[in-house]
Amino acid sequence: MTAAEGRDRDARAPAAPAGSGRARGTTFDTAPAHWRAALADLAAAAGREVLSVYAGAVTVRCKDDRTPVTDADLRSQEVLRAGLAAWTPGVPLVAEEGDPAPPSARRGGLFWCVDPLDGTRDFVARTGEFSVNVALVADGRPVVGLVHVPVAGLTYAGAPGHGAWRTWRGRRCDGTGWTWLFLAR
Repeated sequence: MTAAEGRDRDARAPAAPAGSGRARGTTFDTAPAHWRAALADLAAAAGREVLSVYAGAVTVRCKDDRTPVTDADLRSQEVLRAGLAAWTPGVPLVAEEGDPAPPSARRGGLFWCVDPLDGTRDFVARTGEFSVNVALVADGRPVVGLVHVPVAGLTYAGAPGHGAWRTWRGRRCDGTGWTWLFLAR
């Protein structure tokens, strides 16, 4: 990546939430609503990268395990990596596209778990059935999890003790529009 591409990518990633601070233990320093919006914005930014590739010709390569990977996977992961590192410096990232689990994650520490483009085969087939997935895990348990569906503009998220929520194109859905996610405790 060139320096100009890096600046362009950084300009597309949303800013960290005001007063966010670092993740400590299994909860954030800040109100969950701040993180909910910021994490949804970050996933949407990654989703925009995915859709920019989706709009054109898609080049598919095979990973060592013979599963497909595209530029959309890599571009989405880079947006997520930059945003999460800015919000939670020092918290490792475990990602599908080449980031092995660090020793702290293998021992049950705090880490981000990311699948920057879940459903790459559907992405390549242009079914619209793919998502950007992000979770913060502490001691083997979810702290917060999010699934963003770029084609639909939908985001589903939840956090133990804070419930679950759905947004459509950045607006929170309520009443009969709620979709509840059940996260393992």
